[in-house]
Amino acid sequence: MISDYFGISCRFIGDLSPHEPDCIIEMDIGKITIECKREKAKEKFVSAKESEEILGKGSKYNPIAYVTIGYPDFSKDAISNVENTSVTLVTCSALVKMLIRFWEKKLSKKDIINIMKSKTYVNDEKIEM
Repeated sequence: MISDYFGISCRFIGDLSPHEPDCIIEMDIGKITIECKREKAKEKFVSAKESEEILGKGSKYNPIAYVTIGYPDFSKDAISNVENTSVTLVTCSALVKMLIRFWEKKLSKKDIINIMKSKTYVNDEKIEM
């Protein structure tokens, strides 16, 4: 299935294989691989291990960016590991704000791609409303 919420075509792979990323964005400049994670029942945050799974799942696509979208947020370890892993961590609430700002024409497709390639922790506070 291919969706197009930000003017960016994204192919959903989902649970077809445990060794595949959840989504792949394919553009002229390269691919972005995306994994979606939610907190486990006993934990309040997506762990560092969970947030970094995209590195193994997405590496065969030689992407320009690895992204993990997390709900509700990421653990302190996951956030501090961003510098070493270069995985962009995006909270679910930040993704929602990005979508709203895109619809309001306050955030462009290029801005969205740059956020995905930023190799940083992106929470809703970093997305201005």
